[in-house]
Amino acid sequence: MWAEHMHDFVPEDMLNIVIDKGATQAMFEDIGHTTPTKVKGAYYVMGGNKDKTVSCVVYDPSRNILYKRQSSAQGIILFDTTEPGEYTVVFSNNKYGGEISVTLALHTYEEKNELPIKYDIDADTGKRFEVSRDGPSKEEAMTDALGGEDNTAASDE
Repeated sequence: MWAEHMHDFVPEDMLNIVIDKGATQAMFEDIGHTTPTKVKGAYYVMGGNKDKTVSCVVYDPSRNILYKRQSSAQGIILFDTTEPGEYTVVFSNNKYGGEISVTLALHTYEEKNELPIKYDIDADTGKRFEVSRDGPSKEEAMTDALGGEDNTAASDE
């Protein structure tokens, strides 16, 4: 059943989380959908097996439980958004006797604003300079190079 829901899953966010023995880690995701929208995700424990597992719970902004799975080395997360706001994904390591590394992939089906490039490095001088989409030319930016003369990339100098 989950395969039919996951056929178009391409995560927009992936992260690794280390969870100590007996600890809980929470990740927060702002989701702005105003109508119910399917969110898809997956997680897995590195080297997971029947003894090396985590529990996972997803809460909506009103703290209603949207997804829950206990003592599993992996899981497919599927839920519908209920309102715009901060959604919480909580992992708990209550069973395994050491730290656990969990990889979480998530896709919220929201348009993400592309962040502009803020810095670049001049290929000739190795100096870092600030850039913007409608900002100064490279030459103008280089005269205002951040960090001055000492801010150079690795070189023979």
